[in-house]
Amino acid sequence: MEEYVGSADTLGIAFNDLRFKDKTFEQFVEVIRKWYAGIPYSITDKNQNEQLYQSLIYAALLAVGADIQAEDQTSDGRMDIALKVPDAIYILELKYGKSAEEATDQIITKDYAVRFAADPRPVYAVGMNISQDRRTIDHYKIVKVK
Repeated sequence: MEEYVGSADTLGIAFNDLRFKDKTFEQFVEVIRKWYAGIPYSITDKNQNEQLYQSLIYAALLAVGADIQAEDQTSDGRMDIALKVPDAIYILELKYGKSAEEATDQIITKDYAVRFAADPRPVYAVGMNISQDRRTIDHYKIVKVK
């Protein structure tokens, strides 16, 4: 099936593919990128920021039944999104007009993964940059942190 905004439950299918190991996280991020790219620029605020994209992906994944938390507070900040699947935990940090490296560095520097120290699953830092010009993910980086 072609993956684009408007196709039948594109994000839900991609999430289930990730959950059941039929897709890698990189393939899942590519679906999110296409999904964001399909949102008409005319309906987004001219003063958009990372919170817009954070809330969109949070709401969409919550709607498909993901085990997801937003703004999970730690002793040194807040995780944008924590996404749990059976075999891993992904900490997503979104940046708007910055860099994916800056986002993963924030996860690592602020030690967000310590929240999951007792969980046996591996934890990955996922930094995503949203392009100001294209309004979609233009670069991402995934680093295993636990």
